[in-house]
Amino acid sequence: MPLRLLPLRRFATILAGLVAGLLTAATAGRAAEDPALPEIRKAWAACEAVLTKAGPEGWVGWRRDFGNGYGDAFAFWDRRDDKAASVLRITLDIDGIARQVETSCFRPDGSLAFLFTTLTAPLADAPGGPETGRIARREGRIYLDPKGAIVQVLGRIVDAAGKPLGRLDDPKLALVRDCRPVMLHRSADQAAAHAASVLGDIEGKRPAFEPESLDWCARARAP
Repeated sequence: MPLRLLPLRRFATILAGLVAGLLTAATAGRAAEDPALPEIRKAWAACEAVLTKAGPEGWVGWRRDFGNGYGDAFAFWDRRDDKAASVLRITLDIDGIARQVETSCFRPDGSLAFLFTTLTAPLADAPGGPETGRIARREGRIYLDPKGAIVQVLGRIVDAAGKPLGRLDDPKLALVRDCRPVMLHRSADQAAAHAASVLGDIEGKRPAFEPESLDWCARARAP
């Protein structure tokens, strides 16, 4: 069958339609943000305000040094009685060479809205080896809706100043410590239960509590 060329005007019309379709699809892709995210970002802004106003005071928790570069800290800014946002920050020192910080943001109703985690350590393939001291940070952002469903998990590698360097799975950006799971406290009540399991409750008892563990790196995508 001989090849039939389309009239120029008809071809232009078809091409315009294809371009319009591609632009519509691209716009739809950008607009396909989960409807829960704006509320989660608003909750995180309230938690940041709590940290800004509270400073180093007004929290319950501990700081412990286990020796040989290991230690942990637990700080819970409990605002449940005020019907306000509460914040939990857990810090883990690992082998004297890495530090992981997990900041959990709870809505006024106590539900977990957002968890921001960082692990700061030298890059494994830094020129001259890790001991050269080129530091980078693995960041993770975990978004949860009011019903507790995980809406989105994002991850990236940034430099010490916070400048993005690349993806979590880039072998050139591997840190000297692998990605570690985070402690997922799904409510402010669970954060309080964790504190009581170590410090004791009002009756002096230490009820057992084990937080949920989430392998966030396995679920993360680049922002």
